[in-house]
Amino acid sequence: MRSALFALLLTLPLAAALSACEGDSFLTDATVVRDSVELAAPTATVDLPSALDFTNAGAGIALRRPERTEDAQQWDLALRRTETSGFALRTFEAPGQSLRGAGLSAQASDFEALERAPRNSSDYTTGLIPISVGNVFAVRSRQYSTGLGFACTAFGKLKVVSVDAVAGTAKLAVIANAGCDDERLTAD
Repeated sequence: MRSALFALLLTLPLAAALSACEGDSFLTDATVVRDSVELAAPTATVDLPSALDFTNAGAGIALRRPERTEDAQQWDLALRRTETSGFALRTFEAPGQSLRGAGLSAQASDFEALERAPRNSSDYTTGLIPISVGNVFAVRSRQYSTGLGFACTAFGKLKVVSVDAVAGTAKLAVIANAGCDDERLTAD
């Protein structure tokens, strides 16, 4: 009896630690970060960041300029102009790396109604994804190492609020889950 109790007491903290990298965090509420950001395509007439980084959502959704060396390979989605004078989000791809790149999943549901991001990789598109006002996407960040030998993914959602073709900018409403591999997109 004592060994069973000891095993249970030892297993609970271990299960909680491991569950942070396996879907919903064990016995924890979802920690979501809400933000509104403005990105500029690299050719824009304004000096704004051009990319989003979801991997450290607990500290806030980071804005990056992947055109600069210090931000290289530290972003998930970058705003780009298309050949037709529209805009697209370019996902970070990890060529030559064992970790998976970022992806977007177009959603038919309302931004606020989207409660979970899809978990299957096949639900996500990579590359250059055209956007327009009103589009809603689930976001899967690039995989990143926790330093403990685990690979994590951050999940989020975004809505294209506005685009300004003259200035070369797009405004996005963004929500990200700060947990490792936790696809919940609403606070509990």
